[in-house]
Amino acid sequence: MAFQTGTNVDPRLMMADYSGFAKAAEIEAQGMQNLAAGLTDGIKKFAKKKEDDKKIKLGVDYTMGFIKQEPNLARSLGIEFEDSEGFYDEDIARKSANDYVKISGIDKLTENILSMQALAQKSRSNATKLNLAQREEYFDPVATDRLGALALTLGNEIEGNQILHDTNPGVGKTLVNIKDLPQDHVMYQTFFGKPGSGPFGLIPEINSVVPGIQSGGVIKYRPNIEEIPTLEPTESLIDTSGFSVATD
Repeated sequence: MAFQTGTNVDPRLMMADYSGFAKAAEIEAQGMQNLAAGLTDGIKKFAKKKEDDKKIKLGVDYTMGFIKQEPNLARSLGIEFEDSEGFYDEDIARKSANDYVKISGIDKLTENILSMQALAQKSRSNATKLNLAQREEYFDPVATDRLGALALTLGNEIEGNQILHDTNPGVGKTLVNIKDLPQDHVMYQTFFGKPGSGPFGLIPEINSVVPGIQSGGVIKYRPNIEEIPTLEPTESLIDTSGFSVATD
């Protein structure tokens, strides 16, 4: 159909409209960018998760070693590793170590453990000083002479490094080492653990660690006892096939 010259129809209306194709191309390009960004973000998250998993595994392995090296400190941190009977259980220890690592965080894990070890070291240092002070008091020679004199004054006897008390006075002499008397006995309470009592063996076991955060410790492992096979009633260890029973 032809238009006469001077018609009112805008000739631009006859031009082909390609804007839809351009828009589609733009949308497709944006989609590809979004896909690429999503893949990149996914790869980054996957890589980060692998790195985090690796850190967690290292943290758990570190904590497992810490449990065996410092069981007392592990208990102080609330890390469980014993079964209901008090024996070491690998599964309980690993689960508890894993929980501890996740709760405390990888960044705080080493810091927390190092802080506990530092406190333990301080505890050991204080314990050493206390032990030295106790030992000096128990083995003070002047105090030992005074304690020996007191023992004789109270009717006891001294033989070597023992203070002996007569438990049957007036009946028959029965000498007993004071450390073997009942703890509520007046002589036991008079001499045991007193300054100068060291040479007489009348001292308590000196603590290696002061109360509080204690380093070291002992882990109880369940005994690995192999089952001994038992014989059935019909079985015998002796081969009797070559024997015959005599008959009359």
